[in-house]
Amino acid sequence: MQRPRMQQTMPEDRSGWHQIDVGPHLEILFHPDRRLAGREDQIERPSIVVAVAGKREQALRFDPFSMGAHYHIRPGLAEQIPLPVAEGQSPLDATMAFFEKPLRFRGFSRWPRRTTWRRDCAMRS
Repeated sequence: MQRPRMQQTMPEDRSGWHQIDVGPHLEILFHPDRRLAGREDQIERPSIVVAVAGKREQALRFDPFSMGAHYHIRPGLAEQIPLPVAEGQSPLDATMAFFEKPLRFRGFSRWPRRTTWRRDCAMRS
């Protein structure tokens, strides 16, 4: 039996997380080795999580250093999306390129707990 999917929240225990100052509208945290609850594997998971300022739910999570760099919109609810990494480009540079397109963040401050499929797709373009 599958457990119900729930949108992941920003970490309450901030030990090991580094806050990146990006202004008043977004909260961005980086962890060099995020450990998954309930997993005892030795896999290193550097991650970047993004939330709208003042909200507990993660809006985005980037896993650029995984085998097959990817990101999630509304982590926990949506499937992973491959992160486009150009030849010769580092995964971190590919992640930063994502932030250089401000239209991707349209509607973040208005995101209700549940969004429509159409709005999620608009975020991907």
